[in-house]
Order: sequence, then C-alpha cells, then structure tokens
Amino acid sequence: MSLKILKSFSVDFAKAPPLEYVYAKQGDQNSRVLEIIPLNNGAAYTIPDGTVARFGAKKPDGTQILDDAVIEDGKIYVTLSSQALAVSGTVTAEIALYGADDTLLSSQHFHIMVERFAVDPEAVESSDEYRSFETALLQLEDSLQQLQTALPELEAAVQAAENVNITTEETASGYEITVTDRNGQSATVGIVTEDIAYGELLSETWGTENAEQ
Repeated sequence: MSLKILKSFSVDFAKAPPLEYVYAKQGDQNSRVLEIIPLNNGAAYTIPDGTVARFGAKKPDGTQILDDAVIEDGKIYVTLSSQALAVSGTVTAEIALYGADDTLLSSQHFHIMVERFAVDPEAVESSDEYRSFETALLQLEDSLQQLQTALPELEAAVQAAENVNITTEETASGYEITVTDRNGQSATVGIVTEDIAYGELLSETWGTENAEQ
C-alpha cells in the first residue's frame, strides 16, 4: 500500500466560480495526488483525444512549476512534487490543455494551501521546476543514444559497400570481368567478342531463328 492522499475536485475551463482550495504539507513528496474533474460552464467537459495536460503553478516565493499531468478516464491527475510543496503559503495553480491542433485551453485558478512543517527534515531549497521540458529532453537524449548505437552498424555497411570492386581486363579474345565482394572473394567471367560478332553476323544474314540453329 503506497502513501498517497487523493484529493478530488472540479475545475471549470469556461468560467471562474469560487476558488477551490487544496490542503498540503510543506516537504511532502509524490504523496499527494490531485484528481481534477474538468467542467465547461458547470457541465461535464470531454477532453478531446490527443490532448496533453500540464500542471502550472506559482509558489509564494515567486518560483514556478510546469509539470506533466495525466489524462485518464476523462479526468486529470497531478502528483505534487517536492518542489511544488517546497514553500509554505498559498500556491496559485492551473491546468493547461494542449490540443493536437496547436490549441491551448487553460482552466480557472485553484489554490494549494501549503502548511509549514514543524520540523524541517532536509530543508528543501525552492527553485523553478520544468519537468515537462525535462521529460522531452530525456526523450531526445534517448533518441540520440539509439542513433549512436546504430552508427557503427551503419558505418560497417558503408565500408562493406566501398569494399565491393569490379574490374574489366581486355584479353586476346574479348574481356574478363572480375567482381570482388566485401569479404575479398573474387569471381571472374570471360566474354569472347569474336563469338558475339559472329552471332550478330549470322543474325543479320539469316535471321534470328536460323542463327540460333
């Protein structure tokens, strides 16, 4: 059983009804989860598919928070980080919805009342937190790592293609064509030009069918 407290409340994206207040304790970390029910002018609001939700907040000391939120079963879930609760006092927060068509829809404000802890266990230093952008950077770093892993195979394939060699040498009766593969193995094919000329002469004189005979 995890140490989590779920606070469920509604947030309107069309108007500003009386402010919602959420209780929290300074220093708590990943233990307080907000379950936010979206409304449109007091009625249920259906979040379109492909929408991304983010939690934005301003702490009493002026530092800010921008974290990813989760949309599940039509509701928005936010897990409050230690940075979100680093400073006692009133945290002003909102939910921003980013649509797949480059639209942005922000909710009314709601307040998180962060009560000061009696004993400071670690003296968490307040700072700006932009985990939404940090997540994108981590994904980019992962893609770069995958590219770096694939580069040796790509270089080996290019080197193998460069190792393929074709040479042509003229002989007394025609030509010899030698193909060397990437492993250094060679194969030679001889072409006798006199036979080709004689076949062409028969074709021109008697026709293709007689020349084949």
